[in-house]
Amino acid sequence: MLVWRDGRHYLHDDGAPCVLCRKPAHLRSHAGEPVHKICAEAWLTAHPAEALRGRFVSDA
Repeated sequence: MLVWRDGRHYLHDDGAPCVLCRKPAHLRSHAGEPVHKICAEAWLTAHPAEALRGRFVSDA
């Protein structure tokens, strides 16, 4: 589960493409990947086994 309250997820000015939808994203995953909150949550819902292990796209 990603903890979105952590300040390291916010305020990135580069607008790098989201690893899931490729549109500019200003949030980052725990591993520093650009990602939208909704995209990350959709991926975690679609990959429940990975989510239970605390994994995300780059970890899968």
